[in-house]
Amino acid sequence: MRILVIFQHYMPPTNIMGGGERRFVEICKCWNKQGIKVDVLENPPCYVESFPYYRCHQIFLPFNSFPEKRFTAHYKIWTGTVYAFIGAKHLDDNYDVVYAHAPTVEDLVIASSISQKLNIPLVVVHHHHYSSTERGINLFNIYRDCRQVASGISAAISTLEFFIIRHLALGAYAQIAVSDFTKNQLIQMGYPKNKIFVSGNGVDVNYIDSFPTQQQKYDGISVGRLSPVKGSLDLIDIWRRVVDLVPDANLGIVGGTKPYMQRTIEEKINNLNLKDNIHLFGLVSEKKKFKLLKSSKVFVFPSQAEGWGLAPVEGLACNLPIVCYDLPVLKETLKFGAVFVPFRDFDRFAQETVKLLTSDKQRIELGVKGRKLAEDYSWDKIANKELNILKGVVGL
Repeated sequence: MRILVIFQHYMPPTNIMGGGERRFVEICKCWNKQGIKVDVLENPPCYVESFPYYRCHQIFLPFNSFPEKRFTAHYKIWTGTVYAFIGAKHLDDNYDVVYAHAPTVEDLVIASSISQKLNIPLVVVHHHHYSSTERGINLFNIYRDCRQVASGISAAISTLEFFIIRHLALGAYAQIAVSDFTKNQLIQMGYPKNKIFVSGNGVDVNYIDSFPTQQQKYDGISVGRLSPVKGSLDLIDIWRRVVDLVPDANLGIVGGTKPYMQRTIEEKINNLNLKDNIHLFGLVSEKKKFKLLKSSKVFVFPSQAEGWGLAPVEGLACNLPIVCYDLPVLKETLKFGAVFVPFRDFDRFAQETVKLLTSDKQRIELGVKGRKLAEDYSWDKIANKELNILKGVVGL
């Protein structure tokens, strides 16, 4: 079996990955052990440099840094799509299936085109979609979701891109959802139930265990892309309340963002007089990330929308208790390893965090429970699930 993956990404270099990128590399690693041949059409910097588990077909791009403004991102998306078309001309036709790593414009335009050209099935992986899709599809609701993080013009373009993505994905032979929550989103969006399969995500506890436990330096730690939808601004308000109760409580925040968002977060930290209590690490290597996790007490995760929750599960693997919003998908994934608080209840979030910080027994007990849960999330299991789905698609 030979799989062609469309895997465009705009993250900085090889040892720094977002959740989606890390998921794909881990799955490829597992497929490689089984002798599955994977070719990937991707743009540099290519992860194959440090994870040589597939054959890489590079797409030349005239840019690879984060844009300063959202509109520039649309330009990059569509320019990247054009360059991918050029790169796709060099591919041969000896593939069994096209696998779109994510339901993005730049992935699906190319994946759909190649699928039709070579007459082979297309499979699309869905992480999560806009929150309003949980209630079906409404043009104005989608625009409202986009408007929360973008200007009016940019939100309108994003709304158009959403419907292009849905149109192209509906033409796929199968949809892979990473959670039951995402599956329900797809059903509400009109995807046929019989074409939706749930795989999940995993965590490599053996790799995480290779990093020794560190002396605890941070009361709280948070990992993830910095943006409003990830609760980055909520987190600053929450930590102000934590500091009101525990004046010397310190927080480490790991994750990259766009320049304007970086400035917004820094300004809020200054305005709330938290410069001595919050440290922004930015993008860090996997090695440094796990060192930071293992030198912390509580994983605070006020994300407003998730498809599975890879970052907090990695926190569980480090024996960290999680405090997060009571999102259905996080209840599905984190189960008994987290303390769930009502959505955007900053006071309650801070109170539950302080309870864990001031009670070693409660914190350790919850951390042990979470660790046992994390041990059940295996990348090998997930890779085998997806491989069986792909085999079913191509009739093997």
